[in-house]
Amino acid sequence: SAHIAWGLNNGEVDIYDFNTLKKLHSITSLNAHGKRQVTGQTGNWIQCMAYSPSGHVLAVGTHGAAILLLDVRHNYEVKGIIKSHNSFITNIDWSVDGKFLQSNCGAFELLFHSVDEAKLDHCKQVTEVENVKDIKWAQETILFSWATQGMFGPGEDSNSVHTVRRNSSSIV
Repeated sequence: SAHIAWGLNNGEVDIYDFNTLKKLHSITSLNAHGKRQVTGQTGNWIQCMAYSPSGHVLAVGTHGAAILLLDVRHNYEVKGIIKSHNSFITNIDWSVDGKFLQSNCGAFELLFHSVDEAKLDHCKQVTEVENVKDIKWAQETILFSWATQGMFGPGEDSNSVHTVRRNSSSIV
């Protein structure tokens, strides 16, 4: 059945059935995986999330500077942890084939990672940008990317734009 994922200010993710809104899962241990250690369950709130095109993985961006890969087929268990960013995660996009992630953080980094849904603990940062330049993205919410070059004019700072979204009809 279809799910709705809710990221909460306390660093938890709740999963609901789309049709009945019955709570199915509550993932409460996410703060333990962040780069930034906090006391208790507050401080590493969830900024963004994105389901993989297959629907088998939920990527969760935390204020703990980590992207957590939750395995939907195994009760949303954390199976992969990406700690390449230097600040809180602001945006996550999946490639159309579900093999790559692109992400932004509060330090305005644009990073890419290869993902294997069968081995979520084997994600690797892609540092050779020529390997990702022609990837088709299932959605584009990344503020700082090749697709948004020129969006910030002279004298504008990064705080003048808060969100972007590409029209899904442009997927080729």
